[in-house]
Amino acid sequence: MGSAFNAFRKLGPAAFVLKAIVFVIVADVLLLAFILLRRTYRKWYFAKRDARMLAIRQRWKALISGHSVYHMADKNVGEGTHRDDGIGRL
Repeated sequence: MGSAFNAFRKLGPAAFVLKAIVFVIVADVLLLAFILLRRTYRKWYFAKRDARMLAIRQRWKALISGHSVYHMADKNVGEGTHRDDGIGRL
């Protein structure tokens, strides 16, 4: 039983062209996979970053005035109105 490349050897010089075409197709598929993976990761990263910035901007006046946002959240815990809005993950 011979190698899969024995069929290429029978083609002679055309085997180089066929190998180059196969190599280019594989390289294009890998590049496309990398691009799509990178786009997906960047979409997730920037959505997470934008959500954090929105949380900060909603509390901007309290942050600038010196009021502790965490202190205000602790007051709400006892009242049962506390919600986990991600401020602890900044």
